[in-house]
Amino acid sequence: MTMRHALPILLIFAATACRSADPPVSASAASASSTRTRPVHHPAEATTEMIDDLQKRTFLWFWETTNDLGLVHDRWPTETFSS
Repeated sequence: MTMRHALPILLIFAATACRSADPPVSASAASASSTRTRPVHHPAEATTEMIDDLQKRTFLWFWETTNDLGLVHDRWPTETFSS
């Protein structure tokens, strides 16, 4: 498997590993918290579109500029590959 094929898998793994998980809740805390509700955050449509575009362009940057050894340009395009 080349690095070009492994990079998307690595990015997906990193994104899922960085998700925040709810801490385990004890039975007494669960019954006490069942009466309270959490506020729900709904980002604006423009915000979600911007984040989706940013994620797509970031992924494509790494997909298109990574060489066969897995190196990514520090600055692109330049004469030297990386510093």
